[in-house]
Amino acid sequence: MANLNIAEKRQPQDGRIQLKIADKAIDIRVSVLPVVFGERIVMRLLDKTRTFGQLTTLGLSSRDYEVLTDAIQQPNGIVLITGPTGSGKTSTLYSILSELNKPGVNIVTVEDPLSIK
Repeated sequence: MANLNIAEKRQPQDGRIQLKIADKAIDIRVSVLPVVFGERIVMRLLDKTRTFGQLTTLGLSSRDYEVLTDAIQQPNGIVLITGPTGSGKTSTLYSILSELNKPGVNIVTVEDPLSIK
């Protein structure tokens, strides 16, 4: 369902399943990691109808908040958000997007989980 290669056992894989349950859109992110005796699978359930908060509610330090707000107010550039699963990357990015989403602002996003080879 997540469009993963079930024959691949030696490399990490990431996939996504999109479901609708009780008229609610659910996104399931699937991560498969090889371990010594097989594979470990992590499935994250994301409610697509959930809204993300403001930048002020992310729990950033005052310095980090200032650096981030300064970076996203620049007329051009790039912001790279990295971290382990569950660290708040998606929440941070959606909060930034909601802050910037105004008429006349061109926003381009790119997401590609890295595969360790």
